[in-house]
Amino acid sequence: KTGAYRVLRRFCSRDPDVTDKQRGPNLWKNVVSVANLKDVGLSFYLMKYINGYNAKPWLSRNADMFKFKGKDYYEVDLDIHVYNYLGLNVIYRLKPYLSKLVFDIGFTVQSEKDDEMPETLLGCGRLSHINYEKDCTVVNWDEYDEKERAAAAAVAGVTSGDGN
Repeated sequence: KTGAYRVLRRFCSRDPDVTDKQRGPNLWKNVVSVANLKDVGLSFYLMKYINGYNAKPWLSRNADMFKFKGKDYYEVDLDIHVYNYLGLNVIYRLKPYLSKLVFDIGFTVQSEKDDEMPETLLGCGRLSHINYEKDCTVVNWDEYDEKERAAAAAVAGVTSGDGN
């Protein structure tokens, strides 16, 4: 079996809820590239920031990852709401340009040892010309959290203090 296969197998065989330290060296790695950066007309500030990070891999930690293991699948969800202020600010400032931008996105599990190399993309995709109003879902997190708590309480058989 190839090194990339062994790394992925090890990553997916671990409990999804382990801590970063318990997970060990094989971490989820993301790469995002703005394919048409020069064609969009971004401000100097955005161009400078994106040029510094464009197509540079970064590792996801437990703080921004949710993993779900099913019978025949393994799902990884990234939550960008926990990113640092500067990164979130750039994402927010890109919102008016989404309809012009083309993003190439890839992900893999980081390899550490020579016999695990080369790293191999597990998946990739292209997001292009996103219409924020039609293509994006806005989540009311307060309402969502309230519904999740109520559902969890119902499953656990917990009732509220008012006798209901």
